[in-house]
Amino acid sequence: MQAELQSIRHLMERSTKFISLSGLSGILAGCYAILGGGAAYYFTKTYPQDPGILLIYLIITGVLVLLAAIGTAYYLSSSNARRAGQKVWNPASQGLFRAMAVPLLTGGFVVAILLWQQHYAFIIPSFLIFYGLALVAGGQFTFRDFRALGYIQIVLGLIALAMPGHDLLFWLLGFGFFHLLYGSMMYFKYERRKD
Repeated sequence: MQAELQSIRHLMERSTKFISLSGLSGILAGCYAILGGGAAYYFTKTYPQDPGILLIYLIITGVLVLLAAIGTAYYLSSSNARRAGQKVWNPASQGLFRAMAVPLLTGGFVVAILLWQQHYAFIIPSFLIFYGLALVAGGQFTFRDFRALGYIQIVLGLIALAMPGHDLLFWLLGFGFFHLLYGSMMYFKYERRKD
């Protein structure tokens, strides 16, 4: 009876939750963010007198980190889904995508406006807050830990707003350290036992 109940629970979870998210992709996203933070630190020390060039390099670095993280997450989650006999684009992943899209797109527009108006001190906090809101919104379609990472990002973004001038530190904490921690927890909690 116990085994049957677990089987039913597992089937229901597979149909409503996107459980193919890769913990390893979280670890790698954290590594990419730390490398991007190192590059940003280098650029701020190399081009302090040329804000235009500095801004271009920082935007390119941010876009490369984002593309690497998204590409890795998609590839590794697709691999997990294939191994589990699932499709990566299923009703649960579609729900996750839709739930995260509004906060992420809104945050993207907010950051673009901040860039245009040259309010640079608010960019990193905005990234963290809107990313956190997206994770919280998407948390209903995947593991609970996903939502917890979102709350951490929101809190870090709010602290970053209250402590201007420490943007790089909060970038490294939010997108680097906590992604490494989250990815490691996800890997050891859900993926390693399957391997």
